[in-house]
Amino acid sequence: MMNEGYIKFTHLWIKKPAAIPSFMLEEINLVRNELKKLGMVGKIPDGPSFGNLSVRLAGTSFFITGSDTGGFDFLSTDQIALVTESIVSSNRISSIGLIAASSESMSHAAIYQSCEDVKAIIHFHHLEFWSHFLGKLPTTSSDIPYGTPELAMELGRMIREKNQSSVIVLGGHHEGVISYGTSLQNAFKQLLALHESINEKTRNLFVK
Repeated sequence: MMNEGYIKFTHLWIKKPAAIPSFMLEEINLVRNELKKLGMVGKIPDGPSFGNLSVRLAGTSFFITGSDTGGFDFLSTDQIALVTESIVSSNRISSIGLIAASSESMSHAAIYQSCEDVKAIIHFHHLEFWSHFLGKLPTTSSDIPYGTPELAMELGRMIREKNQSSVIVLGGHHEGVISYGTSLQNAFKQLLALHESINEKTRNLFVK
């Protein structure tokens, strides 16, 4: 997790407010608050933040939580970036915002480019979830590190293959998991159901 938060792509950044619609910002904060309660979004003491959320605007452009914002309790427009262009093959992102786009923007971009039905993405960290579902859910290769064009291309390939699960474990990104869906609420409900299934199995062990 300690590499989280460090941008690895070429970034063309226009530093002005990202005009995110109020209803999108409200949904981001609503879902993000629940993720923070579960410890899936946050900040390492004296270290980087982890976890990010995005919502598609139009085409392949999308709003995403800004770099190193995991420690914020509530996000305003100042902590949101609009990714206007992303070229996976050349590892280049263009964005608008008072803050730099998340270090995971390239992965989000690859997913949006691969499936027009995806409207929102959550990238979260949770050791128990990651360990439990590693290799059980669709999992990226452990040889592919986070924040690279290789990871973005691998995610794009997995999305195009239309796996039954909309949750992907990042094999080369310790604790990292991605959930995507038709909305942030939809993406959150999918990961929450899986998270609760772990607790249910634990309870059943004690019952026996």
